[in-house]
Amino acid sequence: MADALKLAGITLPSLRGDFPTVTDQPLVHLGGASAALVRELAAWIRQRA
Repeated sequence: MADALKLAGITLPSLRGDFPTVTDQPLVHLGGASAALVRELAAWIRQRA
């Protein structure tokens, strides 16, 4: 995810992986981004959807 976002010129500062949970699925934490960055990411996704 970090590499794909980097290609789009977007960096999520708190992007990190985590160990599997009770669902046996690993989690990816996307939190820690500013509201402006989240709006930029949303606009980028909308343009390509």
